[in-house]
Amino acid sequence: RTADDIRSRGQVFTPSTVIQFMLDLAQIPHGFEGAVLDPACGSGALLLGAGSRLEGHGSLEGVDADARVLALARENLAPWSERAVLRLGDALELGDVLEARFDKVLANPPYVAWRRLSSAFRDRFADSSFLGCPVSGRPNHGDQQPDVSLFFLILGYHALKPGGRLVFLMPPEWLTAARVSVIRDWILSRMRIQCLIRFSPSV
Repeated sequence: RTADDIRSRGQVFTPSTVIQFMLDLAQIPHGFEGAVLDPACGSGALLLGAGSRLEGHGSLEGVDADARVLALARENLAPWSERAVLRLGDALELGDVLEARFDKVLANPPYVAWRRLSSAFRDRFADSSFLGCPVSGRPNHGDQQPDVSLFFLILGYHALKPGGRLVFLMPPEWLTAARVSVIRDWILSRMRIQCLIRFSPSV
């Protein structure tokens, strides 16, 4: 991706070795027959990896707001076209559609600082809750609001079936930043965290 894509959209593609590691953490074995979601699927790399392990009634679903990369995802997932659903749009607006439908949710969501988000997005989330999670921070203080990746994490939890498994690549700041303490407490009170792995910047 270009530097502009990374700054404004948070688009960074996921290395293949990391994808296989995420699939293993999600406990998606070869022969898996469950439903897999990537709410920020980009060109479909995570879904492609999951698709290679599916059998039977296994299914894939992805969402992305960028038509260019979603077109690539459709090409990449052509061998699984009969079991893959790809949606063009903002996954954060699809909570009702995605709720409690998936056995596994995987994502490398966009990392975009609050100050770089559109005014429409900031107005929408500045002083409200999202899928039952209170949004921390102060609306008029730039970086005192959470990175957009946390909204995807909340959505991922919302999309899981009971007992489902979620694996996300996240910026490490969410673990300690005071501005996301309310969201962090909400997540930790609802999810059973089995492992946290910190990658080096070179990965």
